[in-house]
Amino acid sequence: MHHTKGIKYQLLGSSGSKRRTQCAIIDNKSCYGYKKLCTSRDHVFALDMACCLHVYRWEREAITNEFVYRRADWHTEFAHNVVDVTTDPRYDNNLRRYVYVLTQSERMRSRRSQPNTRSTPGIQSGCNENLPMAGDKIDVFDERTCRRVFNMTFDPEMRFVSMKLTSVTSQQKTLYILTDAGKV
Repeated sequence: MHHTKGIKYQLLGSSGSKRRTQCAIIDNKSCYGYKKLCTSRDHVFALDMACCLHVYRWEREAITNEFVYRRADWHTEFAHNVVDVTTDPRYDNNLRRYVYVLTQSERMRSRRSQPNTRSTPGIQSGCNENLPMAGDKIDVFDERTCRRVFNMTFDPEMRFVSMKLTSVTSQQKTLYILTDAGKV
């Protein structure tokens, strides 16, 4: 992404005005295209094509009095080798407190060159490039305190390519994880 390009993010909410608030995501010079955007109450999580996770926190500019998203640095420990990211799917951003990040562990990165017998040939061809195609580790972060609250590490033979969080009630959530063999 060139430094002259940017993303406008529209805030949806129950504010008193009928005008929608647009925010600019700035400081995105290091992004290599965007694969996925996830939002929470205070942050926008952008997964780029190089499998790096960029986190932007909203601020109000003093001169123009507009909302802008600036790069946050609290995510450096889980920013690389990210396969997928997700948050609570409900409409209200205030309920999106936890961020689920699917990454590759060190064990899987060391075994990445070894073929997986369950994988299809099309998926295996991506493993030779230096980008992770599947992950075996899920970290759950509290976006308000910027701390890891839960960690799940699976056997490196279990390779996950995507995850989806659903919510039946406010207290009950279900995390669906898709394997590279197409099983949930």
